[in-house]
Amino acid sequence: MKASDKKMTVGIAVISVLLAGGLGYLTYDAFEQSKTAEVETTALRQKVATARHKKETIPELEKQVIILRENLKEYVKILPESDEVTQYVTTINDFAVNAGVGVSLLRPIKAKGAAGVFERIVYQLEIMGNTPEILRFLSAIENHRRFIRISKFDVTSGKRDRRGSALEEIDHDVRMELETYVYNPGRSKQPIASIEEYDRKRDELRAQIITARNDIQVERYALELDLSRRDPFLDPRLTDEELGQQQADYQRQQEVVTWAQESIALLVSKLEEHDQIDNLILKYEYRKQIDALIADFNKDLNRSLRENWVSFPDLKRQLQSEVVKPFETLKDQWGGESYVPQRVDLAELEGIMRRMTRALEQGDFASAIAEYGLISAKLEAARSDERTTALVERIERLLNIAEVTQQFAALPLEVSGRILRPDAAVVILNGKALAPGEPVPGQDGLYVTSIGKDRVEFLFKDILISKSF
Repeated sequence: MKASDKKMTVGIAVISVLLAGGLGYLTYDAFEQSKTAEVETTALRQKVATARHKKETIPELEKQVIILRENLKEYVKILPESDEVTQYVTTINDFAVNAGVGVSLLRPIKAKGAAGVFERIVYQLEIMGNTPEILRFLSAIENHRRFIRISKFDVTSGKRDRRGSALEEIDHDVRMELETYVYNPGRSKQPIASIEEYDRKRDELRAQIITARNDIQVERYALELDLSRRDPFLDPRLTDEELGQQQADYQRQQEVVTWAQESIALLVSKLEEHDQIDNLILKYEYRKQIDALIADFNKDLNRSLRENWVSFPDLKRQLQSEVVKPFETLKDQWGGESYVPQRVDLAELEGIMRRMTRALEQGDFASAIAEYGLISAKLEAARSDERTTALVERIERLLNIAEVTQQFAALPLEVSGRILRPDAAVVILNGKALAPGEPVPGQDGLYVTSIGKDRVEFLFKDILISKSF
Protein backbone atom coordinates (compact mmCIF):
# COMPACT_ATOMS: atom_id res chain seq x y z
CA MET A 1 0.00 0.00 0.00
CA LYS A 2 1.23 3.37 -0.86
CA ALA A 3 2.03 5.87 1.83
CA SER A 4 -0.68 8.18 0.58
CA ASP A 5 -3.27 5.42 0.81
CA LYS A 6 -2.22 4.61 4.42
CA LYS A 7 -2.61 8.22 5.41
CA MET A 8 -6.03 8.36 3.85
CA THR A 9 -7.12 5.18 5.67
CA VAL A 10 -5.90 6.53 9.03
CA GLY A 11 -7.68 9.80 8.40
CA ILE A 12 -10.93 8.06 7.59
CA ALA A 13 -10.61 5.95 10.73
CA VAL A 14 -10.02 8.99 12.91
CA ILE A 15 -12.94 10.82 11.38
CA SER A 16 -15.14 7.73 11.87
CA VAL A 17 -14.20 7.56 15.57
CA LEU A 18 -14.87 11.24 16.05
CA LEU A 19 -18.22 10.98 14.31
CA ALA A 20 -19.20 7.95 16.37
CA GLY A 21 -18.20 9.71 19.62
CA GLY A 22 -20.12 12.83 18.69
CA LEU A 23 -23.20 10.80 17.79
CA GLY A 24 -22.97 8.90 21.08
CA TYR A 25 -22.74 12.15 23.08
CA LEU A 26 -25.69 13.61 21.27
CA THR A 27 -27.71 10.43 21.96
CA TYR A 28 -26.78 10.46 25.67
CA ASP A 29 -27.60 14.17 25.99
CA ALA A 30 -30.99 13.63 24.36
CA PHE A 31 -31.65 10.76 26.79
CA GLU A 32 -30.80 12.90 29.83
CA GLN A 33 -32.97 15.72 28.56
CA SER A 34 -35.78 13.23 28.09
CA LYS A 35 -35.43 12.00 31.72
CA THR A 36 -35.40 15.57 33.03
CA ALA A 37 -38.49 16.41 31.01
CA GLU A 38 -40.23 13.29 32.37
CA VAL A 39 -39.43 14.27 36.00
CA GLU A 40 -40.65 17.79 35.39
CA THR A 41 -43.81 16.46 33.79
CA THR A 42 -44.48 14.18 36.79
CA ALA A 43 -43.91 17.06 39.22
CA LEU A 44 -46.21 19.27 37.20
CA ARG A 45 -48.91 16.60 37.20
CA GLN A 46 -48.62 16.35 41.00
CA LYS A 47 -48.98 20.13 41.32
CA VAL A 48 -52.01 20.03 39.07
CA ALA A 49 -53.53 17.22 41.16
CA THR A 50 -52.82 19.12 44.39
CA ALA A 51 -54.28 22.29 42.99
CA ARG A 52 -57.35 20.39 41.77
CA HIS A 53 -57.80 18.85 45.26
CA LYS A 54 -57.48 22.26 46.93
CA LYS A 55 -59.97 23.68 44.50
CA GLU A 56 -62.41 20.88 45.30
CA THR A 57 -62.10 21.59 49.06
CA ILE A 58 -62.65 25.34 48.71
CA PRO A 59 -66.48 25.13 49.00
CA GLU A 60 -66.23 23.10 52.22
CA LEU A 61 -63.60 25.44 53.67
CA GLU A 62 -65.73 28.45 52.75
CA LYS A 63 -68.70 26.86 54.51
CA GLN A 64 -66.70 26.27 57.69
CA VAL A 65 -65.30 29.82 57.61
CA ILE A 66 -68.76 31.34 57.17
CA ILE A 67 -70.20 29.31 60.07
CA LEU A 68 -67.28 30.30 62.31
CA ARG A 69 -67.46 33.98 61.33
CA GLU A 70 -71.20 34.17 61.99
CA ASN A 71 -70.80 32.51 65.41
CA LEU A 72 -67.61 34.29 66.47
CA LYS A 73 -69.53 36.66 68.72
CA GLU A 74 -71.03 33.69 70.55
CA TYR A 75 -67.62 32.06 71.06
CA VAL A 76 -66.07 35.17 72.59
CA LYS A 77 -69.03 35.93 74.86
CA ILE A 78 -67.27 34.06 77.66
CA LEU A 79 -64.45 36.62 77.49
CA PRO A 80 -64.92 39.81 79.51
CA GLU A 81 -65.43 43.07 77.70
CA SER A 82 -63.00 45.93 78.23
CA ASP A 83 -65.19 47.76 80.74
CA GLU A 84 -65.66 44.56 82.76
CA VAL A 85 -61.92 44.23 83.30
CA THR A 86 -62.04 47.43 85.36
CA GLN A 87 -64.60 45.68 87.62
CA TYR A 88 -62.48 42.53 87.87
CA VAL A 89 -61.40 43.31 91.44
CA THR A 90 -65.01 43.86 92.51
CA THR A 91 -66.06 40.56 90.95
CA ILE A 92 -63.33 38.59 92.73
CA ASN A 93 -64.11 40.31 96.04
CA ASP A 94 -67.79 39.43 95.64
CA PHE A 95 -66.83 35.80 95.10
CA ALA A 96 -64.71 35.90 98.26
CA VAL A 97 -67.43 37.48 100.40
CA ASN A 98 -70.07 34.99 99.24
CA ALA A 99 -67.73 32.05 99.79
CA GLY A 100 -66.59 33.29 103.21
CA VAL A 101 -62.86 33.51 102.45
CA GLY A 102 -60.66 36.44 103.41
CA VAL A 103 -58.64 38.28 100.75
CA SER A 104 -55.18 39.42 101.82
CA LEU A 105 -53.79 40.33 98.39
CA LEU A 106 -55.28 41.08 94.97
CA ARG A 107 -53.12 42.90 92.43
CA PRO A 108 -52.57 42.88 88.67
CA ILE A 109 -49.48 41.32 87.11
CA LYS A 110 -48.04 42.49 83.82
CA ALA A 111 -48.65 39.75 81.29
CA LYS A 112 -45.74 38.60 79.15
CA GLY A 113 -45.74 39.18 75.40
CA ALA A 114 -47.29 41.85 73.22
CA ALA A 115 -51.01 42.44 73.35
CA GLY A 116 -52.74 40.89 70.37
CA VAL A 117 -56.30 40.09 69.39
CA PHE A 118 -56.68 38.22 72.69
CA GLU A 119 -55.17 40.37 75.43
CA ARG A 120 -54.12 38.39 78.52
CA ILE A 121 -55.09 39.85 81.93
CA VAL A 122 -53.46 38.34 85.04
CA TYR A 123 -54.08 38.95 88.75
CA GLN A 124 -52.23 37.61 91.78
CA LEU A 125 -54.57 36.57 94.60
CA GLU A 126 -54.03 35.40 98.17
CA ILE A 127 -56.95 34.18 100.28
CA MET A 128 -57.47 32.46 103.62
CA GLY A 129 -60.30 30.13 104.57
CA ASN A 130 -61.26 26.60 105.48
CA THR A 131 -61.63 23.91 102.85
CA PRO A 132 -65.40 24.32 102.20
CA GLU A 133 -64.97 28.09 101.85
CA ILE A 134 -62.05 27.66 99.43
CA LEU A 135 -64.05 25.17 97.36
CA ARG A 136 -67.02 27.55 97.23
CA PHE A 137 -64.71 30.30 95.96
CA LEU A 138 -63.28 28.02 93.26
CA SER A 139 -66.79 26.95 92.30
CA ALA A 140 -67.78 30.60 91.85
CA ILE A 141 -64.84 31.09 89.48
CA GLU A 142 -65.67 27.93 87.56
CA ASN A 143 -69.33 28.88 87.12
CA HIS A 144 -68.79 32.57 86.35
CA ARG A 145 -70.36 33.62 83.06
CA ARG A 146 -67.00 34.97 81.92
CA PHE A 147 -63.85 32.91 81.42
CA ILE A 148 -61.42 32.91 84.35
CA ARG A 149 -58.52 30.47 84.48
CA ILE A 150 -56.46 29.54 87.54
CA SER A 151 -52.97 29.35 86.07
CA LYS A 152 -51.10 28.88 89.37
CA PHE A 153 -52.30 27.43 92.67
CA ASP A 154 -50.43 26.88 95.92
CA VAL A 155 -51.77 25.93 99.36
CA THR A 156 -50.12 26.32 102.75
CA SER A 157 -52.18 24.17 105.07
CA GLY A 158 -53.13 25.34 108.54
CA LYS A 159 -52.13 23.49 111.67
CA ARG A 160 -54.39 20.83 113.05
CA ASP A 161 -55.51 21.58 116.59
CA ARG A 162 -56.67 19.23 119.28
CA ARG A 163 -60.25 19.21 118.03
CA GLY A 164 -59.35 16.99 115.09
CA SER A 165 -59.42 17.68 111.36
CA ALA A 166 -63.02 18.37 110.39
CA LEU A 167 -63.38 20.45 107.23
CA GLU A 168 -64.71 23.61 108.86
CA GLU A 169 -62.18 23.85 111.70
CA ILE A 170 -58.87 24.92 110.16
CA ASP A 171 -58.02 27.79 107.81
CA HIS A 172 -55.50 27.46 104.98
CA ASP A 173 -53.55 30.07 103.03
CA VAL A 174 -53.97 29.89 99.24
CA ARG A 175 -51.96 31.75 96.62
CA MET A 176 -53.04 31.69 93.02
CA GLU A 177 -52.89 33.53 89.73
CA LEU A 178 -56.10 34.23 87.86
CA GLU A 179 -56.09 35.03 84.18
CA THR A 180 -58.64 35.97 81.59
CA TYR A 181 -58.58 37.47 78.09
CA VAL A 182 -60.11 40.48 76.41
CA TYR A 183 -61.06 40.13 72.73
CA ASN A 184 -59.74 43.02 70.62
CA PRO A 185 -60.60 42.26 66.97
CA GLY A 186 -59.21 45.61 65.80
CA ARG A 187 -55.67 44.50 66.69
CA SER A 188 -55.59 41.68 64.15
CA LYS A 189 -52.71 42.03 61.64
CA GLN A 190 -53.97 39.26 59.39
CA PRO A 191 -56.09 40.31 56.39
CA ILE A 192 -59.58 38.88 56.30
CA ALA A 193 -60.02 36.55 53.34
CA SER A 194 -62.84 37.59 51.05
CA ILE A 195 -65.47 35.08 49.95
CA GLU A 196 -67.41 35.68 46.76
CA GLU A 197 -71.19 36.00 47.14
CA TYR A 198 -70.77 35.86 50.93
CA ASP A 199 -74.32 36.99 51.76
CA ARG A 200 -75.94 34.38 49.51
CA LYS A 201 -73.80 31.57 50.88
CA ARG A 202 -74.44 32.75 54.46
CA ASP A 203 -78.19 32.67 53.88
CA GLU A 204 -77.97 29.14 52.44
CA LEU A 205 -76.07 28.02 55.56
CA ARG A 206 -78.47 29.68 58.02
CA ALA A 207 -79.74 26.39 59.46
CA GLN A 208 -76.22 25.04 59.98
CA ILE A 209 -75.12 28.35 61.57
CA ILE A 210 -77.99 28.15 64.09
CA THR A 211 -77.24 24.49 64.81
CA ALA A 212 -73.57 25.29 65.49
CA ARG A 213 -74.59 28.27 67.64
CA ASN A 214 -76.86 26.08 69.77
CA ASP A 215 -73.94 23.73 70.36
CA ILE A 216 -71.93 26.55 71.99
CA GLN A 217 -72.54 25.99 75.68
CA VAL A 218 -70.72 26.84 78.91
CA GLU A 219 -70.98 23.92 81.29
CA ARG A 220 -71.85 24.76 84.89
CA TYR A 221 -71.57 22.49 87.88
CA ALA A 222 -73.15 22.45 91.32
CA LEU A 223 -70.72 22.05 94.21
CA GLU A 224 -71.71 19.28 96.63
CA LEU A 225 -69.95 19.40 100.00
CA ASP A 226 -69.81 16.65 102.60
CA LEU A 227 -68.71 18.39 105.79
CA SER A 228 -68.05 15.05 107.49
CA ARG A 229 -65.09 14.32 105.21
CA ARG A 230 -61.49 14.61 106.37
CA ASP A 231 -59.64 17.76 105.36
CA PRO A 232 -57.33 16.66 102.50
CA PHE A 233 -54.86 19.50 103.17
CA LEU A 234 -53.95 18.14 106.61
CA ASP A 235 -51.50 15.41 107.59
CA PRO A 236 -53.69 12.68 109.13
CA ARG A 237 -50.87 11.35 111.29
CA LEU A 238 -50.98 12.16 115.02
CA THR A 239 -48.30 12.40 117.66
CA ASP A 240 -48.74 10.40 120.86
CA GLU A 241 -49.80 13.57 122.68
CA GLU A 242 -52.28 14.49 119.94
CA LEU A 243 -53.61 10.95 119.87
CA GLY A 244 -54.23 10.99 123.61
CA GLN A 245 -55.92 14.38 123.40
CA GLN A 246 -58.02 13.28 120.46
CA GLN A 247 -59.16 10.18 122.32
CA ALA A 248 -60.23 12.39 125.23
CA ASP A 249 -62.07 14.72 122.84
CA TYR A 250 -63.71 11.76 121.15
CA GLN A 251 -64.96 10.46 124.48
CA ARG A 252 -66.42 13.88 125.40
CA GLN A 253 -68.14 14.16 122.04
CA GLN A 254 -69.43 10.62 122.41
CA GLU A 255 -70.99 11.70 125.69
CA VAL A 256 -72.78 14.53 123.84
CA VAL A 257 -74.21 12.01 121.37
CA THR A 258 -75.25 9.70 124.23
CA TRP A 259 -76.97 12.63 126.01
CA ALA A 260 -78.86 13.48 122.82
CA GLN A 261 -79.89 9.84 122.30
CA GLU A 262 -81.15 9.58 125.89
CA SER A 263 -83.05 12.85 125.52
CA ILE A 264 -84.82 11.52 122.43
CA ALA A 265 -85.64 8.28 124.25
CA LEU A 266 -87.06 10.28 127.19
CA LEU A 267 -89.23 12.39 124.89
CA VAL A 268 -90.57 9.29 123.13
CA SER A 269 -91.49 7.71 126.47
CA LYS A 270 -93.18 10.95 127.60
CA LEU A 271 -95.24 11.03 124.42
CA GLU A 272 -96.33 7.44 124.97
CA GLU A 273 -97.33 8.25 128.56
CA HIS A 274 -99.25 11.29 127.31
CA ASP A 275 -101.26 9.14 124.94
CA GLN A 276 -102.32 6.86 127.84
CA ILE A 277 -103.84 9.69 129.93
CA ASP A 278 -107.63 9.99 129.77
CA ASN A 279 -108.13 12.90 132.16
CA LEU A 280 -108.20 16.06 130.02
CA ILE A 281 -106.85 18.33 132.77
CA LEU A 282 -103.95 16.00 133.55
CA LYS A 283 -103.33 15.54 129.85
CA TYR A 284 -103.15 19.33 129.36
CA GLU A 285 -100.66 19.69 132.23
CA TYR A 286 -98.60 16.79 130.92
CA ARG A 287 -98.59 18.37 127.47
CA LYS A 288 -97.16 21.61 128.85
CA GLN A 289 -94.33 19.61 130.47
CA ILE A 290 -93.59 17.90 127.15
CA ASP A 291 -93.68 21.28 125.37
CA ALA A 292 -91.07 22.58 127.80
CA LEU A 293 -88.89 19.46 127.38
CA ILE A 294 -89.05 19.70 123.58
CA ALA A 295 -88.29 23.43 123.59
CA ASP A 296 -85.30 22.99 125.95
CA PHE A 297 -83.89 20.08 123.99
CA ASN A 298 -84.45 21.90 120.71
CA LYS A 299 -82.49 24.87 122.05
CA ASP A 300 -79.61 22.70 123.32
CA LEU A 301 -79.49 20.59 120.16
CA ASN A 302 -79.42 23.65 117.90
CA ARG A 303 -76.62 25.11 119.99
CA SER A 304 -74.61 21.89 119.75
CA LEU A 305 -74.99 21.90 115.96
CA ARG A 306 -74.22 25.59 115.63
CA GLU A 307 -71.13 25.47 117.87
CA ASN A 308 -69.95 22.15 116.43
CA TRP A 309 -69.86 20.24 119.72
CA VAL A 310 -69.54 17.03 117.68
CA SER A 311 -66.84 17.26 115.00
CA PHE A 312 -65.62 13.68 114.50
CA PRO A 313 -67.15 12.44 111.23
CA ASP A 314 -68.55 9.13 112.52
CA LEU A 315 -70.13 10.76 115.59
CA LYS A 316 -71.51 13.55 113.41
CA ARG A 317 -73.23 11.01 111.15
CA GLN A 318 -74.55 9.15 114.19
CA LEU A 319 -75.94 12.36 115.70
CA GLN A 320 -77.64 13.24 112.41
CA SER A 321 -79.24 9.83 111.82
CA GLU A 322 -80.14 8.87 115.40
CA VAL A 323 -81.02 12.26 116.90
CA VAL A 324 -81.56 15.14 114.48
CA LYS A 325 -83.79 13.34 111.96
CA PRO A 326 -85.85 11.45 114.61
CA PHE A 327 -86.31 14.71 116.54
CA GLU A 328 -87.62 16.50 113.45
CA THR A 329 -90.10 13.65 112.93
CA LEU A 330 -91.11 13.81 116.60
CA LYS A 331 -91.73 17.55 116.40
CA ASP A 332 -93.86 17.14 113.27
CA GLN A 333 -95.96 14.44 114.94
CA TRP A 334 -96.36 16.37 118.20
CA GLY A 335 -97.28 19.71 116.61
CA GLY A 336 -94.97 22.69 116.70
CA GLU A 337 -97.67 25.18 117.66
CA SER A 338 -97.56 24.13 121.30
CA TYR A 339 -93.87 24.70 121.95
CA VAL A 340 -92.71 27.20 124.53
CA PRO A 341 -91.65 30.31 122.56
CA GLN A 342 -87.92 30.98 122.51
CA ARG A 343 -86.21 34.34 122.64
CA VAL A 344 -85.49 35.71 119.17
CA ASP A 345 -81.85 36.42 118.32
CA LEU A 346 -81.74 38.95 115.46
CA ALA A 347 -78.06 38.30 114.67
CA GLU A 348 -78.72 34.56 114.49
CA LEU A 349 -81.60 35.07 112.06
CA GLU A 350 -79.44 37.29 109.86
CA GLY A 351 -76.64 34.72 109.92
CA ILE A 352 -79.03 31.94 108.87
CA MET A 353 -80.34 34.09 106.02
CA ARG A 354 -76.81 34.85 104.77
CA ARG A 355 -75.79 31.19 104.89
CA MET A 356 -78.99 30.09 103.15
CA THR A 357 -78.44 32.71 100.45
CA ARG A 358 -74.86 31.59 99.95
CA ALA A 359 -75.89 27.93 99.76
CA LEU A 360 -78.50 28.74 97.10
CA GLU A 361 -75.98 30.72 95.07
CA GLN A 362 -73.70 27.68 95.11
CA GLY A 363 -76.54 25.33 94.16
CA ASP A 364 -76.29 23.56 97.54
CA PHE A 365 -80.03 23.29 98.23
CA ALA A 366 -79.68 20.60 100.91
CA SER A 367 -77.45 22.88 103.00
CA ALA A 368 -79.94 25.74 102.67
CA ILE A 369 -82.72 23.49 103.96
CA ALA A 370 -80.48 22.25 106.78
CA GLU A 371 -79.71 25.84 107.81
CA TYR A 372 -83.43 26.52 108.05
CA GLY A 373 -83.81 23.51 110.34
CA LEU A 374 -81.44 25.14 112.84
CA ILE A 375 -83.79 28.10 113.29
CA SER A 376 -87.24 26.66 112.57
CA ALA A 377 -88.27 26.39 116.24
CA LYS A 378 -87.68 30.11 116.76
CA LEU A 379 -89.54 31.40 113.75
CA GLU A 380 -93.00 31.34 115.32
CA ALA A 381 -91.93 33.78 118.02
CA ALA A 382 -89.94 35.80 115.47
CA ARG A 383 -93.06 36.34 113.33
CA SER A 384 -94.71 38.26 116.15
CA ASP A 385 -91.69 40.53 116.66
CA GLU A 386 -91.81 43.67 114.52
CA ARG A 387 -88.01 43.69 114.30
CA THR A 388 -87.84 40.31 112.60
CA THR A 389 -91.15 39.81 110.76
CA ALA A 390 -89.72 40.81 107.36
CA LEU A 391 -86.57 38.75 108.01
CA VAL A 392 -88.64 35.64 108.77
CA GLU A 393 -90.56 36.09 105.53
CA ARG A 394 -87.29 36.29 103.57
CA ILE A 395 -85.92 33.17 105.29
CA GLU A 396 -89.10 31.22 104.51
CA ARG A 397 -88.95 32.47 100.93
CA LEU A 398 -85.39 31.12 100.68
CA LEU A 399 -86.58 27.79 102.10
CA ASN A 400 -89.33 27.63 99.48
CA ILE A 401 -86.83 28.36 96.71
CA ALA A 402 -84.45 25.66 98.02
CA GLU A 403 -87.20 23.02 98.31
CA VAL A 404 -88.76 23.79 94.93
CA THR A 405 -85.38 23.96 93.15
CA GLN A 406 -84.36 20.66 94.76
CA GLN A 407 -87.60 19.09 93.50
CA PHE A 408 -86.98 20.60 90.05
CA ALA A 409 -83.47 19.13 89.93
CA ALA A 410 -84.96 15.65 90.32
CA LEU A 411 -87.33 16.02 87.34
CA PRO A 412 -86.46 13.98 84.22
CA LEU A 413 -85.84 16.71 81.65
CA GLU A 414 -83.96 16.13 78.40
CA VAL A 415 -83.45 18.75 75.69
CA SER A 416 -82.73 17.28 72.27
CA GLY A 417 -82.89 20.46 70.21
CA ARG A 418 -83.79 24.13 69.98
CA ILE A 419 -84.98 26.40 67.20
CA LEU A 420 -84.28 30.09 67.72
CA ARG A 421 -85.87 32.64 65.39
CA PRO A 422 -86.48 36.37 65.81
CA ASP A 423 -90.25 35.79 65.78
CA ALA A 424 -90.44 32.55 67.77
CA ALA A 425 -88.46 29.95 69.68
CA VAL A 426 -89.11 26.26 70.24
CA VAL A 427 -87.39 23.71 72.48
CA ILE A 428 -87.58 19.94 72.03
CA LEU A 429 -88.09 18.77 75.62
CA ASN A 430 -88.61 15.08 76.41
CA GLY A 431 -89.47 14.54 72.74
CA LYS A 432 -92.10 17.30 72.62
CA ALA A 433 -91.84 20.66 70.82
CA LEU A 434 -92.70 23.40 73.31
CA ALA A 435 -92.88 27.19 72.98
CA PRO A 436 -92.64 29.73 75.83
CA GLY A 437 -95.79 29.66 77.97
CA GLU A 438 -96.63 26.02 77.31
CA PRO A 439 -96.79 23.40 80.11
CA VAL A 440 -94.39 20.47 80.15
CA PRO A 441 -96.39 17.27 79.58
CA GLY A 442 -96.36 14.88 82.52
CA GLN A 443 -94.89 17.45 84.95
CA ASP A 444 -97.57 19.12 87.04
CA GLY A 445 -96.99 22.84 87.60
CA LEU A 446 -94.00 23.09 85.22
CA TYR A 447 -94.04 25.61 82.35
CA VAL A 448 -91.50 26.81 79.76
CA THR A 449 -91.13 30.60 80.08
CA SER A 450 -88.21 31.45 77.76
CA ILE A 451 -85.73 29.72 75.46
CA GLY A 452 -82.17 31.00 75.07
CA LYS A 453 -79.04 29.96 73.24
CA ASP A 454 -77.57 27.97 76.10
CA ARG A 455 -80.39 27.61 78.61
CA VAL A 456 -84.14 27.26 79.08
CA GLU A 457 -86.11 29.08 81.78
CA PHE A 458 -88.98 27.36 83.58
CA LEU A 459 -91.73 28.35 86.00
CA PHE A 460 -92.14 25.64 88.63
CA LYS A 461 -94.47 26.15 91.60
CA ASP A 462 -94.28 29.93 91.16
CA ILE A 463 -90.44 29.89 91.14
CA LEU A 464 -88.47 30.91 88.02
CA ILE A 465 -85.63 28.43 87.43
CA SER A 466 -83.02 28.68 84.67
CA LYS A 467 -81.38 25.46 83.49
CA SER A 468 -78.53 24.98 81.02
CA PHE A 469 -78.43 21.92 78.77
